[in-house]
Amino acid sequence: MKKNLQTVLLILENAPSPIGGVERHCYNIQQFFKEDTDIKLEILSKDDISHRNIKKINKIIFSFRELKQKITASHANTVHIHGFASLVVFQAILAAIILKKRIIYTPHFHPFHTLENPKSGKVFFYLLLKPVLKKIDTIICINGEDSSFFRHYHDNVITIPNWLNDAPALSEIIDCKGSQNNQMILFVGRADNNKGIDYLDKLSDSKYEVHCVTKGQIQDNFIYHRMISEETLSKLYYQAKLVIIPSRYEAFSYVALEALSHGTQILVSDRVRILDHLPESSNMVHKFMYGDYDGFLSCINKVMNDKDDLYRSSNLSEIMSVFNKEKIKNTLRVIYG
Repeated sequence: MKKNLQTVLLILENAPSPIGGVERHCYNIQQFFKEDTDIKLEILSKDDISHRNIKKINKIIFSFRELKQKITASHANTVHIHGFASLVVFQAILAAIILKKRIIYTPHFHPFHTLENPKSGKVFFYLLLKPVLKKIDTIICINGEDSSFFRHYHDNVITIPNWLNDAPALSEIIDCKGSQNNQMILFVGRADNNKGIDYLDKLSDSKYEVHCVTKGQIQDNFIYHRMISEETLSKLYYQAKLVIIPSRYEAFSYVALEALSHGTQILVSDRVRILDHLPESSNMVHKFMYGDYDGFLSCINKVMNDKDDLYRSSNLSEIMSVFNKEKIKNTLRVIYG
């Protein structure tokens, strides 16, 4: 007998997109079940509902009445809510409780001390979110740190890493890595303090060729790539000797995963939580302690002076198997079902 079609409603503040952590995560889920015969996925974001911006706290709030109407109209028996320190998250959980829907929650959690406003993050969690967590069926976390945090408050926490919808084959990596520039360092991300651009200020353009995929400006003598295609970004990943991610905090880091999928080494701060899924012995992954500028520069010097083609001899296949999209899709299918 054919299994009944399950309708799942993804609720998030901004619409799914290939850009942005939460948005890209939801976009990837959307792509998973786009033509699935068992799971029907629907989306509810601020693009689909009346909302307003509370300027005093810079937060979006949905029309609660319309939110309930939209959830009801979807005929979903399960809602999957995404985000943290967002009033939309609390609204969605509360509406789903009232409508007696099964609730799955992915927090994309950032520790309070890493937030722009730690106090407001704590207020949101302890005053609004914590009291309703017991009404949630499953919490899906994306790293070890958020999993550990939420296990203090919930009995059913599952850890699932992020993934890539499309990753190059090892044969393609070997072919394309022939164009690698051994002096090239690549940074991909916003030009703001959260992404650690103060570390980039320490780099010397006389020693390295620093490329930045960003909308902002960091150093005048860096090489900038703006409004580029995915194909061009892929070529930059192949060309780079090293991709740097010196962020104050990353709940995962798609940039790190994309770089590794192209056979390119990464240097990340110890606060970039894709580390929770990577083997410590990997010669493709390098780490420095956030705040240690000398350690950052020392690690760069070591990597850039190493002449080995690590992608040929590394445990790259083992690394990428952790983020196997079919395995992750099947896990989500069980949770949704």
